[in-house]
This record gives sequence, structure tokens and C-alpha cells, in this order.
Amino acid sequence: MYRVKDLPWWKEELPTEEEMQHGLEVLKRHDNKVDFLLTHSPSTSELILMGGKGLYVPDILTDYLEKIKAVCDYKKHFFGHMHVNRAINEKDRKSTRLNSSHT
Repeated sequence: MYRVKDLPWWKEELPTEEEMQHGLEVLKRHDNKVDFLLTHSPSTSELILMGGKGLYVPDILTDYLEKIKAVCDYKKHFFGHMHVNRAINEKDRKSTRLNSSHT
């Protein structure tokens, strides 16, 4: 259920500081506005909402995604790491309600 460092995953899977800085620079060039955030992992706050206290452990990637969400104007964040289909924060719940009212 949990990935263990150096067994099913390695630190090289995480973005480097340069890659993370490049991502922030690209967003800034586009006024920090995107329609959607598509990532494998959730942000730190979403990670906590998903698992409660202690189930999931934040890391450099989830903290980076938290920083992106703080500076970025986006409509919805999709991530697949937890393999569940649900809105977990107020922004996504509102967006889901709005979308479902049009169908």
C-alpha cells in the first residue's frame, strides 16, 4: 500500500530544485493562470484531507504543489496518485456542483 524509498520508488522521481523553479517561472509567464492543474500527486493540504493526520506524509513534491496552488489561479486540480474519484476540498466541491447542474 505504501511506497518505500529505494524499493518501489527512488528520490530521482522527485523534481529537482531547477525543475520546480522552471515550473514556477512558466506559470508566472502566463500570469499564474491555468484552467486545470494535472498532477500525479496531491498538494500537501489535499494529502492531509485525503488521509487525515499521519496516514500520508508530505514531501518536497506535495509542498511544491501547495506552493503552486497558492500562487496559481486555476479552476480545478486533478491528481491520480490515490486512485479515488472525489472532490476533496471546497473549491473542487463547488466546481463539481456547478458542472453537474449543467448536465
